[in-house]
Amino acid sequence: MKRRELIVGALAFAVASGRVTARDLKASRMLVDFGRDVLSARGKFVQEVVDQNGTSEGTSHGEFKFVRPNRFSWMILKPYPQTILFDGKELWLYDPDLGQVTVKKIGDAAPTSPASILFGQGDLKKAFEIDDLDKEDGLLWAGALPKKEDVSFSHIRVGFDETGWLRQMRLFDHFGRMTKLTFSDMELNVSIKDEEFVLDLPKGVDVLRDTSSLM
Repeated sequence: MKRRELIVGALAFAVASGRVTARDLKASRMLVDFGRDVLSARGKFVQEVVDQNGTSEGTSHGEFKFVRPNRFSWMILKPYPQTILFDGKELWLYDPDLGQVTVKKIGDAAPTSPASILFGQGDLKKAFEIDDLDKEDGLLWAGALPKKEDVSFSHIRVGFDETGWLRQMRLFDHFGRMTKLTFSDMELNVSIKDEEFVLDLPKGVDVLRDTSSLM
């Protein structure tokens, strides 16, 4: 599976991070609280892909915003600009360097998609086995294993600091590669207009409609 497809699967219903109440310093509890309490957010991210040997395959930087349950924008600013946006009906994959945008229709998000860990609705425990993991890199970690096998990833780790801020998400594919998302400069439960989830495309951009299934 292409790396972008894994990231798109992870973002199929939005990307963000934030702070929840650290009542008992258990990451599993923080993760559940996050899904319930954070309804919108914006911020910055660093995305790094690491192979099965621990070697970095590249790092990108960008900005995100989301409104639960069905609006998000994930904009890579460098080294190569790219935007992944969901407007509530269609997923837009815009590559300025290629001068084209691919549009995918999306129905109900898969309940075990990586994105549903952060941005889906309902009880996460119905779709995932969620456990507390050992503290690592100064963070408290929750592990999420899908109850139904997913072709795009094998498992997920979500890291919080001890004050309840969600700092990192790690997605592992079935070949041992990891996509590490680190979040910063977050604003939570902010007002974000629907107009912010509309792509302003320059003239001449090719629009390709993909009728294949995303999930």
